[in-house]
Amino acid sequence: MHDAARSGKDEGLFDDSLTARLDEIIDSGLLFVVNSEAAVLDRMRALGCKSYDQAKHRALIERNQETSIFVDNLMQNALRGKSVDSGAITHLVTQYLADMTEDLDSTLASVLETVKDRAIAAHCVKVALLGMAIGIEMRYDAANIRNLAVAAMVHDWGMARVASEILEAGRRLTEAEFFEIKKHPIHSMRLLERLPGIPNVVPLIAYQVHERPNGSGYPNGRTGDRIHPMAKILNVADAYHALTSPRPFRPPLMPYAAMECLLRQAGAGDVDPEPVRALLRVQSLFPIGSYVALTDGRVARVLRRNGEHYARPIVRLLQDSEGNAITLEGDAAIVDLEKAGLDVMQALPTPGRQEIELNPQIMERPCWGSDSLAAAREPTSSGAIGGLFVRQKPVLRSSADEDSASLERYTEKQKRQAKWALEMLDHSSGLADKQYQHCRKHGRQTFRSVVRVCVPNTQSAVLDAHGAESFRAIARDVSPGGLSFIHPAQLTVDNLIIGVEISGNEVRWFHAEVARRREIAEADFWEYGVAFRRRLVL
Repeated sequence: MHDAARSGKDEGLFDDSLTARLDEIIDSGLLFVVNSEAAVLDRMRALGCKSYDQAKHRALIERNQETSIFVDNLMQNALRGKSVDSGAITHLVTQYLADMTEDLDSTLASVLETVKDRAIAAHCVKVALLGMAIGIEMRYDAANIRNLAVAAMVHDWGMARVASEILEAGRRLTEAEFFEIKKHPIHSMRLLERLPGIPNVVPLIAYQVHERPNGSGYPNGRTGDRIHPMAKILNVADAYHALTSPRPFRPPLMPYAAMECLLRQAGAGDVDPEPVRALLRVQSLFPIGSYVALTDGRVARVLRRNGEHYARPIVRLLQDSEGNAITLEGDAAIVDLEKAGLDVMQALPTPGRQEIELNPQIMERPCWGSDSLAAAREPTSSGAIGGLFVRQKPVLRSSADEDSASLERYTEKQKRQAKWALEMLDHSSGLADKQYQHCRKHGRQTFRSVVRVCVPNTQSAVLDAHGAESFRAIARDVSPGGLSFIHPAQLTVDNLIIGVEISGNEVRWFHAEVARRREIAEADFWEYGVAFRRRLVL
């Protein structure tokens, strides 16, 4: 018997001679990794505050694109029933391993600048590079790194067998549709039979990439030591790339948000913590290539990881505190935040990518699932980072709690904290506004007013603006599309009714959806950004 419960219809799908051979290996418990030579990590170069070699970096970007095309051609040949030269894939990953040994940071950064076409192949290439970096950090030798990368290059080929209307659905998938997604590892295994000469471990790794330690994965719901260690690595790499990529049902997540999501999921047992810790060391808490605002007001792009100083990476300065471009050349604009005594005050979205933050609502499925996001809070200062490794506490709300949190019942301490929170948010948002104001659909303006917030009762058509599920809060800014307000309690709902006090007793009511949540930990407040969906006539 397998250690995971399967539905009756799953049994018929997954029990065939191909998967039976793999399941026999899995059930034996002989899933481990042995190095036959010194770890690759022992010969990695530490480059510190040094720029990328621009000529080599451009060549890497071009090669990534060429590799995506090449892998796509191999996949198409396998789909047509043709034999595929597995040695060509091994040659590719050997080249990438040499690049990483010379400059791992540049190699990872080149992935961000690669043209995104041939979606399945491009995803496989990016998962391979990130998986290799994690494997290096986990002290794998060259042979194991190559096996890991080959498995990543082919692990999702079976997705080409899934109907396009399912892959491109801009909504939650039905149970039947998700069942079709769950078949793709089996499709991949059958395509790998067209790759003679690949190491025996590669099909096993590829077969298990989507399994999760707590048994919530697929195709067989394996747990713990019944999942190959390399599959656990690629599971994390696959999740990170999925989170930071756009989907029909959501924009991409900010790189920082994806890292925090994985850290929280590791704590919950949805992903293996060891490769997540390795990923943190590989690219820092604020990943390579991402944008950040510093505590001195300057804006920078993360250039390199910085050893165990995962919250203080090495960055390249882009703008001064007034929003002016920094024109220093070469290494003069590169700063080691640890040595400079600076912190990241705020993670910023990549210009032009429309990246989103996470909100704190825990969804039914893990954050990298086919149609949902789990959530985490966005830090507003370096002081909030300390809570990243602690699971979010459950929110217990009562009508008394909400009533006491209303603006007219703030204590003197809460009033001081509210003032501090508003000042801090104004400062951090000012930095972001200078960087991204050209990307925003609606301009924002300061709006220090009172808003009424009601949690709608789905069992009643009557809105009780003074009831137990309603409160008054301080608005911070407003635009034609929505507003933000602060509140000393965590809201666990997405849909709200917002009343904006225009003048006197006149209130305009809107149905609104929470689009952003950020905890201001030091002030014991939360900031909520809401998008207006429609104006209500009450």
